[in-house]
Amino acid sequence: MLKQLLERSCGLSDEFEKVYATHQQRDTKPNLSELTELLGIECSRLSSVFIVVDALDECPADENAGFKILSEIYQILQTRFMITGRPHVAGLMSRFESQILDIRANDQDIKQALETQLMNPSFHKCLQDDEGLRATVIDTIMTNADGMYVIQHLRLEFLI
Repeated sequence: MLKQLLERSCGLSDEFEKVYATHQQRDTKPNLSELTELLGIECSRLSSVFIVVDALDECPADENAGFKILSEIYQILQTRFMITGRPHVAGLMSRFESQILDIRANDQDIKQALETQLMNPSFHKCLQDDEGLRATVIDTIMTNADGMYVIQHLRLEFLI
């Protein structure tokens, strides 16, 4: 996220240049808190920032990575963010001011999108020629796609 903001900015902040020089001199990399601080500084230079975190449920649960990501993003006051994930991600959001929207893909839309993708020449020929295998792939993906959620973080003071 920081890289994307820096690529769009007119120049680098003094803080960023200091952190960069320090780590370059020591041949080290910044830690999560330094990156979050820099992200906050860069976000403060903009009128508004929208962050989309897709598939938060795919973060390693044993490392509590999803919660760590949310905790860091939540500290950046100038941001609004949207998170997608499966239903258990809603549990992570219980500590944050958020709105949960249950958005589920329509099976017919998923099927149509998959059939279109499977016609792409980059897919192996066996998927294009074997109707049974293609149907199994489509059915499996449609079954596993169930339960997607969108979580929208709203900072009400910035919506006025």
